Amino acid sequence: MKIKISLILPYYNEKKSVSRTLSLIDSQTISPDEVIFINSNSSDSTTVFIDNFIKSKKKINWHNYNTKLETPSEAKNFGINKSKYDWCAFMDFDINFPSNWIENQITFISGKKNILVSFGVIKLNPKNYFDRLVISQTYGINSNNPVIPSSFINKDYFNNFGLFLPYRSFYDKIFIKQAMKNNISFISINDNNPISYFDINYAKNLSELFYKTLNYTIQTVYIDKNIVPYIYLVLLSIFILLIIIDINYIPLLFLSTFILRGLILPIKKNKQFFKIFKLKDIPNIFLIGLFIDFIKCIGFCVGLVLKILNKKIRLDFIYK
Repeated sequence: MKIKISLILPYYNEKKSVSRTLSLIDSQTISPDEVIFINSNSSDSTTVFIDNFIKSKKKINWHNYNTKLETPSEAKNFGINKSKYDWCAFMDFDINFPSNWIENQITFISGKKNILVSFGVIKLNPKNYFDRLVISQTYGINSNNPVIPSSFINKDYFNNFGLFLPYRSFYDKIFIKQAMKNNISFISINDNNPISYFDINYAKNLSELFYKTLNYTIQTVYIDKNIVPYIYLVLLSIFILLIIIDINYIPLLFLSTFILRGLILPIKKNKQFFKIFKLKDIPNIFLIGLFIDFIKCIGFCVGLVLKILNKKIRLDFIYK
């Protein structure tokens, strides 16, 4: 029985990558049965480019929807509800994926009994030095983590366990973690064809790192049972309190933070850490980690205030 695929791609201000992404979709060895683009309230010319491509290539099974949705997870849910077929494939713009990606996933799924979810993986190996430092403190270089982009998910799974949570960040990690808990017998990870980013994996400079981390962090306080924001704020309060009690605690606090953020966490996150970095890189890794923690604390505080006021903001437009 032929597996029919609905390919779902949300987007927001992707004019820099739209041409390359459309070409990658169009050159797949097995074409999706339909492609659904969801404009998540863009302010650039991405949607016009997509419309023109669809028209010029006469893609009658490609659809471009304009929405006011504010998060990629909500856009994905919109695409799921609009899709015609049982299998939903997910991809993002600004990502490089092989020409046989769809074919590879179909072959992988066909060889599994009763499978409902086939997660793809992403290989993070940034070339930019600053971006490498950032990835070493976030996702981990060469980590091959399962991700939603490149994954195939059967609608039966969504019907039984629900759609993506309507948040800007962490919805994907929560979804993957919960899926692995639900029933490992119908969940698989296909690591045969890892995807990667076209260029920057996370951030090219301090300004982009600041706004992107702030944007992601602010919305994490809305996630039920997420205690991470409160752990950060409690630790920050303890640090400040100790310094107020006795300024002589500063060297000890600095040393413990340096060991944790400069060595323990990066070594844990990055495979072959000492083959990727040199000893001289460790102070820079530590400073980036400290900077990220500082911005997260700001984001958590802003998020809590916005949650009390029942408001949401997005900062994507600053760096996209």
